[in-house]
Amino acid sequence: MAAANLRSTSLAALLAVLVDPSSAGAVTPPPTSCPSRFAWENAQLTDSAIGQNTALFGFGSDPAAAPPPPSHPRALTTLGGALIKTVPLAAPCSSNWPQYDPVACQYVRDHWSDPHFHVADPMSAMFPIYQGRTCMPTDEPAGAKCTLGGYASYSVAVTKVSQIQLALNFARNTNLRLAVRNMGHDFGDKSIGAGTLSVWTHNLKDIQFLPDYNSKGHRGPAFKLRSGVVTEKVYAAAERNNVTVIGGECRTVGIAGGYIAGGGHSPIAPLVGMGADQILSLEVVLPNRRLFTVDEDSYPDLYWALRGGGGTYGVVTSVTVKAYLFQFMPMWGGNMTKPQFTTPATPFLADLTALGIPITPIIEYSSLYQAFNGSFPPEVVGAADSHATSRLFLRENLPCGTQ
Repeated sequence: MAAANLRSTSLAALLAVLVDPSSAGAVTPPPTSCPSRFAWENAQLTDSAIGQNTALFGFGSDPAAAPPPPSHPRALTTLGGALIKTVPLAAPCSSNWPQYDPVACQYVRDHWSDPHFHVADPMSAMFPIYQGRTCMPTDEPAGAKCTLGGYASYSVAVTKVSQIQLALNFARNTNLRLAVRNMGHDFGDKSIGAGTLSVWTHNLKDIQFLPDYNSKGHRGPAFKLRSGVVTEKVYAAAERNNVTVIGGECRTVGIAGGYIAGGGHSPIAPLVGMGADQILSLEVVLPNRRLFTVDEDSYPDLYWALRGGGGTYGVVTSVTVKAYLFQFMPMWGGNMTKPQFTTPATPFLADLTALGIPITPIIEYSSLYQAFNGSFPPEVVGAADSHATSRLFLRENLPCGTQ
């Protein structure tokens, strides 16, 4: 069955329920050895809150045909900001949009390559090629118009689990296209999609440090992170607590989003493993179910799948990951003093000098966070004529005999 499309139906009018306070109820979590849920994770959708709207928002498992539009749809102004109609970030540069404003357009142009600018928008694509390049902050060619292209039609800026459940139930019951967007770093732009309803987890920012987490697979420090927490914030929190935690090179990557779902490379992956290897437990809303706590004992098959198996099993609301006492050991001499590093590096540095290659003095850092800030500048995004790709390579893609 073909999926419905928010651009070709009137289904968007029904989504006013998404921010109705009566749609959420307090749910007591089941007993578990995992860290306690964040308070907002217990504000969940209940059968009593759904009431007579089970055809649209119920927890059934079979998609139904898209219902007819209501005779008296609620105005979008009643949504309180949780449901956001997509306006391209570069709309101020296009005269066919009411947001057209040359001054605002110049601001967009000045910040277009800054990833922080894109992650703060519910639907912008850092890599416009897969979006279709339909609305770029450039001078308009003759007859060109800014269009949504591959952008979603609406986004739900979720702040509680009940909103995620409503969005998933509504999309499933109406056979509507659905996307999940955290920060939007996916190199294939899988967090967008033409005509979709998008679940935007950007605003889920809580960080909880667990100094002595005890589970079957780990005894020691850990962090419980909401799904909107980014690398630079995790590194800073680890620095404050004198530990190290794995994260991406890119500062604005959301740890609990597609980063872990796709494996998760890191400067310290050679030492402690991939990002997916750090997961101790997760809270996840499944497509046709409720919120589940998942670890190696509870739902072990799902625990295995969520650790690097892709982002389509459900919407992760929070994740608990390992932290380590400082033992930074990437390829550039971590966990060594400056004199210890200088001895083995001297022949290489001498060769560079002989070749006339200028080098900077060896710099010693006392933690991963300081080394990260000193070594990795913010990445550049937004290019329309080139495309970033993953740092991970499949073995079968390498030449024969390559180890």
